[in-house]
Parts: sequence; structure tokens; C-alpha cells
Amino acid sequence: MATEEKKWWQLKRIWAGFWVIIFLIAFGIMQPILWLLADADPPADAISLSTLLTIVVALFALGLTGFSILIYDYLRELVTARITEDIKSTGEAVHRRIKEDVDKLRRTEEEVHTRIKENVIEISKREEELSKRTEEEIKNNQTLFMVRVQRNMGYIFWQLFGVEVIKEKSKIISDSTTEIVSKKLIDLAIERAEYSLKFSRELPEIKYKEDIYRCKSNWIYFLADAVGVKDYKLTKQKTELALKVANEILEEVSKQDYPEYYEYQENCAWALQQLSEKKDQVSKQKAGNIIRELLKDESIPHTRREEIEKKWAPFLEGIEKKSDTANL
Repeated sequence: MATEEKKWWQLKRIWAGFWVIIFLIAFGIMQPILWLLADADPPADAISLSTLLTIVVALFALGLTGFSILIYDYLRELVTARITEDIKSTGEAVHRRIKEDVDKLRRTEEEVHTRIKENVIEISKREEELSKRTEEEIKNNQTLFMVRVQRNMGYIFWQLFGVEVIKEKSKIISDSTTEIVSKKLIDLAIERAEYSLKFSRELPEIKYKEDIYRCKSNWIYFLADAVGVKDYKLTKQKTELALKVANEILEEVSKQDYPEYYEYQENCAWALQQLSEKKDQVSKQKAGNIIRELLKDESIPHTRREEIEKKWAPFLEGIEKKSDTANL
């Protein structure tokens, strides 16, 4: 309010000085004109034109100087007020911008913290999954080790049983001793094969399918060979289960998936031939067809085909004779 009154007072001074100067200039110009029009001499004490002009010029100079000072002060105050206002506006804008930047930084900081938290949670989940997967892998490897150990032990016992058979044929030891040892070795081989099957059930079938089928194949092969031993009998339940497993392997094991597929198929054929009942000609015929297909497959090593042919020759001849007799 005080500033506005000061401005108003300065404007009044300017206007008052302006009108005084105008009046003096008018008076100085009109005086000599009036004396000339009157055709009279001015009094002795009258102001001469030169003196009047000097006074007018002095007053005019003083007026201009006063005007200049007043105008300068007025303009300075206007400029100062404008600068002050601009500075104030700029300060407010700067403060507002700083506040916006601070708010933005705060939001950015919150977003960063949120993202870091999400990443930490994600990493924790991945570590947990990796740890779980690692534990499962370790467990599977341990189980696989037990599967292979038991399977190999069963195979070793079966090889020892083969040695006892050779001894019996060579009459190296008495028949009674060979029979006892042979049955014990058969029991041990089958027992280990069953253990390997038990452990294999804990393995993921997709990843360890070959090991699982190898365990099944060895088990049914041992059972099929065991029934050929004198006075060695299998339970009906175990025999039926072995035939079921043999058919499952034949359906699921293919040449495209397993390079040594013929080992599985021969073992299954041997189980069908040995474990099926005599009147079950369907199973025996199926076994014969499997062996004929294997003997035709040239991708199987030649020596292995010779072994299969030698082993199965009596059986194939028997099937052919029965077929000829049936045709007659």
C-alpha cells in the first residue's frame, strides 16, 4: 500500500512540474508580444526578452532535469518491481520444479525399491526351484546308482548260474551239489532283479525309461530261464505278471527309440515262449514271429544274429512242424 502511495505522489510531482514549466514558457513568450501589440515601451523594471529566455531555458533545464530524475526514479522502481516480481515468479517456478523433481525422484525410488523387491522374490523362487531340482537330481542319481548296482549283481549271479550249468554238463561236481548251488544263484539273481525293479519305480519314467525297461527285461529273462531248471517252479502270480510286463515292453520299445531294441524283444519273446502254458499257442506263435523279424534285421550285429538263430533254432523248428501238421 505504501508503495502505491509513493508512486501516486511521484506522478503528482511530475504533473505539477510539467504545468509550471508550461506556464512559465507561455508567460515568457507572451510578454514581449503583448508589449509590441500595445506599441509601448516596457517599464524599466520589466524583464528583458533575453533575461526571460535565460530564465525560461534555466527553468526548462531544471524542469527537464527534475523530470529526468523523477522519470528515472519511477522507471527504476518499475523495473525493480518487475525484476522483483520476475525473481519471485522464477523462484516459485524453481521451487515448484524442484518439488516436482523431488516427487519424481521419490516415485522413481519407490519403483526401484519395488522392482528390486520383485527381483529378489523372483531370484529366491528360482533358487528354491533350482535347489529343489538339484535335490531331485541328486536323489534320482542315487536311486539310479542303486538300480544299476542291483541289476548288475543279478546279472553276475546269473552268470555264475551259467557256470554251474557248464560244470554240471562237464560232470566236474556232483549233480546234487550243482542243483543246490544253481537254485540258490537263481534265487539271488531274481531277488536282485526285483530289487532293481523296486528302485526303478522311484525314477521319472520319461528320463530314465531305458534303465527301467532294462530292469524289467532282465527280470523276465531270469524268470523265463529259471523255469527250465529241473524242479524249479514259479508262482502263478509271478508268471502272469512276467507275461504282462513282457507284452508291455513289446508295445512300448521300438527300434527308432532304442538302438539295442533287439535285446529287449528277444528277452520278451523268451518269456512268452517259456512262461506261457503249453496250450497257449498264440503267445508261442508271437514269440516265433518276433525272432523271425529279428533274424531278418540286418542292422543287428551279425554275431548277435547267429547267437539268436542258434538259441532259437529248436523252437522255430518245432513251430514249423506243428504248422505243417496242422495244414495236413
